[in-house]
Amino acid sequence: MKLKIPLLFVFLLFIVHPCLAAVHLNASDFADPHPVVEPKKDYYREGDEISLNYTIAPKTDADATDVDGRYYDLHTSLNYPTFTVVIAYRNGGILYPSIKPWEKDVSIEVGDWEDGLDNIKVELSGKIPAPQTRLEEVSILWINVSDADYDVLPPVKVKVIDFNKFTDDINSLKSRLKELEDRSKNLDEMGADVVDADKILKSASEDLDDAESYYKDANYLKADEKLKDVEEELNDAEKELNKAEAEYLYDTAQEKLNEVQLLIVQFEYLLQQAKSENIIVTLYEFNLTKAKSDYNIQLDRVEKVNDYIEEEEYDKAKEKANDVINATADIKTYLEDNIAKIKELVAAQTTTPTPSPSPSPTQFPFDFSFITKNVYLILKVVAAIVLIAIAAFGVYKGIGRYRRRRKWDELK
Repeated sequence: MKLKIPLLFVFLLFIVHPCLAAVHLNASDFADPHPVVEPKKDYYREGDEISLNYTIAPKTDADATDVDGRYYDLHTSLNYPTFTVVIAYRNGGILYPSIKPWEKDVSIEVGDWEDGLDNIKVELSGKIPAPQTRLEEVSILWINVSDADYDVLPPVKVKVIDFNKFTDDINSLKSRLKELEDRSKNLDEMGADVVDADKILKSASEDLDDAESYYKDANYLKADEKLKDVEEELNDAEKELNKAEAEYLYDTAQEKLNEVQLLIVQFEYLLQQAKSENIIVTLYEFNLTKAKSDYNIQLDRVEKVNDYIEEEEYDKAKEKANDVINATADIKTYLEDNIAKIKELVAAQTTTPTPSPSPSPTQFPFDFSFITKNVYLILKVVAAIVLIAIAAFGVYKGIGRYRRRRKWDELK
């Protein structure tokens, strides 16, 4: 029997301990921690020393027994931090947990007490860390409580400024503004509609001037707000320019497709003309079919460009539009080459041959040197011809007299 009593006590201890923290806590279970930061400033710089007092306490007497019996995990971003923690129980004792210096994450166990927790006082000191941006809100203390909402206790935040990043951001925004203004000008010269983008760029330029003035006057918080406005405006302006460029490329792609359509009509007409001249155009009919197929593919693609614009996917729209423009240029060149060739065939078939002029009698040059060199030979030949002619004439006359005499004798 005596052995059973200690075992029962141990069993109850295991059951009761987790039940003590069974209540899930939220912000309404805690009083305002009233954090006190010293020195109190609008902003801090890297390396500044800072200290903080923070009090964790139940909001009501009833909450006192709910907020004990659990772990409180303390976290800080300060460099070289020092934590001092005092745990006070209601109608009970006070505990001073041992915490090593420069510990950034500290877990405090708050035990269960009959009347509950009175408060936990947290003192923290350290140096401000370097910010990641020109003006950053840095959490220097945040606390996680076991079996409680994540934000059950409010964190302590301070603003930290980096002057080098501040000036770098101002100069960077100036450069970006100039780039967008130049881009807007180029798009305007191309024929794109950049009216909306120019309005935004003008507002961004004015806000950037104000931000620089605030910075020079050491009004860093307002300067940061203005720079945030400029960053947002430049993002909006870039978006508008992307939209304007996408719409311009979409219109250009449609114009190029219209040019191809006219070439297809011209090609069809020339094929009909060639057929009427009995020219074989089978190969060109195949080429026309191919061109039409390629043209229809680009028609589908240009509709996709419009879909991307409506979905504000301007980069995709620009890429697709450029693909259509390039492909359409190839189709246009292909059609122009075929049209030129079919024109040559039709022209060769329909051209009437020009009559050739009658050849003029060939004039042979007369060489007088032959006469001078052969004058005696020529005279002999001429004399012989004359003698033969006289002899022939005499024979002819004699035959004629004989025929007349005979005829006369017969009449007698």
